Amino acid sequence: MATENSRNRVLTDDEYGRLLEKCPSWLRSVCVGAWETCLTRGDLLRLTWNEIDLHGGMIELKNGRGKTGADQAIPVVTDELKALLAELQEEKRKTPNVEALVFTIDGQPIDELKFEYQFRNALRSAKIKDFTFHDFRHCAITRWAKLGLPTVAAMLAAGHKSVRSHKVYENLQRDQLSEMFTSCYQGSEKNRVSYAS
Repeated sequence: MATENSRNRVLTDDEYGRLLEKCPSWLRSVCVGAWETCLTRGDLLRLTWNEIDLHGGMIELKNGRGKTGADQAIPVVTDELKALLAELQEEKRKTPNVEALVFTIDGQPIDELKFEYQFRNALRSAKIKDFTFHDFRHCAITRWAKLGLPTVAAMLAAGHKSVRSHKVYENLQRDQLSEMFTSCYQGSEKNRVSYAS
């Protein structure tokens, strides 16, 4: 927990775009998957098609999170995630893989050493510092908090068992906090009681 508590790093939209530009296509898919789902690298690389209900619009890890076994279910609602899954399905039709993995390199499992090397190379090329793949969880959870997603829903999507663990990943910046308050208050102006004389 101490290491996780010390992290407070989320990518800006510009950094995220630059990173994707520098990734080979297979790594780009994994990065988009992490950004959209909050799944860890291990869970993404082990994710199989039978854990994705495309009709019901849900990704649900069958045995829970790899690290903790906690239930984790992510709704497939964003256009980006829908497009990614459609692209990966098309790839699977052209190059099937025996293990039915969602993320592969030409139908083969992604080697973790190759993954790490290519990810670090993409970060260097994009001139992004102090960012780890695990920080994508911070990015997703912080974005969900900014959108006003209820904590109980965000916890299930993130696979967190406790609010304390979950809050570690909410890294709202001052400008985001201001935006959230402004948005909430603007939406409730007509119900506010005025104390101005």
